[in-house]
Amino acid sequence: HELVMELKGPFDFVFSDADKGWYKNYFMALAPKLNVGGCFTAHNVTSGFGSGINDFLEYVKNRPDFKTEINTASPAGISISYKISN
Repeated sequence: HELVMELKGPFDFVFSDADKGWYKNYFMALAPKLNVGGCFTAHNVTSGFGSGINDFLEYVKNRPDFKTEINTASPAGISISYKISN
């Protein structure tokens, strides 16, 4: 958890497949370091991993500076949040 907070950025792409209960924290730490046009993706968002995933999805879907989609081509689901503004 500490390492993610220390990453410098900037980033064009982030793929999260770690501690599901910390997805929101990872996003909050890395979103400011994403370039506009970049994306934050998270794996296993439709697999029923508990409230951590639900909190994360509610948070990212309500961010006006991101557009979030859920790709269900994989049964586990992948959220893709595109940064549209600073």
